[in-house]
Amino acid sequence: MLFIIALDLSPIISQDIFVRGAEDAIIEHAAQKEEGPLFLYLAFQSVHAPLQVPQVYEDMYPDEPNPARKTYSGGFHAFLEIFGALDNVHQPLICLCSRNGDCNG
Repeated sequence: MLFIIALDLSPIISQDIFVRGAEDAIIEHAAQKEEGPLFLYLAFQSVHAPLQVPQVYEDMYPDEPNPARKTYSGGFHAFLEIFGALDNVHQPLICLCSRNGDCNG
């Protein structure tokens, strides 16, 4: 699978690109009627430094006074939307792994 990434994607965050690629891979796998399961590993950086998220996600937390936590919360909200997007494509078994990273306020 080939990904072509343009430099001017200001309204798009990286996870959107990854999810589109995952959706394509899942649909292609299903269309080929492969016998075995599809293993797809996606490593998202939505809640990793440097914290950046479209303003629409930060705006979901108007009562949060800490700017870093507002950005983190918006990034995590965006991350959770991934599961809805992938679930609409197929019936996935999703294993979520995380590590204890930096504390963010």
